[in-house]
Order: sequence, then structure tokens, then C-alpha cells
Amino acid sequence: MLHVVHHPDYVFPATAPGPWLYDKYGLVMLALAESGVAMTVHSPDIMPRPWLEAVHDPAYVAEVLTQSVPAHKERRIGFPVTDRGARRAQLTPGGTWLAARLA
Repeated sequence: MLHVVHHPDYVFPATAPGPWLYDKYGLVMLALAESGVAMTVHSPDIMPRPWLEAVHDPAYVAEVLTQSVPAHKERRIGFPVTDRGARRAQLTPGGTWLAARLA
């Protein structure tokens, strides 16, 4: 049995051309479903803000969570930080944490 950590909010279309393929997580899930492999999908919780702030600059965490990242930083990371992006920024480390616990 394959154990997969995934959340539907990992997947969203790009808002502008850039280096990130936002649909890659959805495509992986589609490929797994089409393969017929037996799997259990685990859905993560969002990572608590204090945990995010423990490994990232708290000011940057605040910018992301309030979608107030300055344009120059958005250009550097390659995409605008939207509500969906802020949620994904909390879910993906939550998924990493869950995967580590499952392992």
C-alpha cells in the first residue's frame, strides 16, 4: 500500500508565466490514480505560524500570510502571493511534517 500526502489546495493554476508548474501535484495524483496502484491519501493540516516563524523570517511569514509581499520579492520568488498561495505555503510544510511522521 502506497501512502501519499496530498491536499487539493496544493494544486492551482499559475497566475502569470513563471518557472513554477503549479499543476505538478495534481498531475502526480492523476498519474497515480491512472496507474491503479493501491494507495491511502493523507491530508495535512496547515503548519502553525510559530513553526513557520521558527525557520523563516517572521516578517516574511507575516507578508505571505497577509498577502502583502512586496513586488520586488514576488519577482524574486517568481509568482505573486495570493490567498491560495499563502494557504499552500502553510499546507506544504504541514505535508512534509505529516510525511515525516508517517515514515
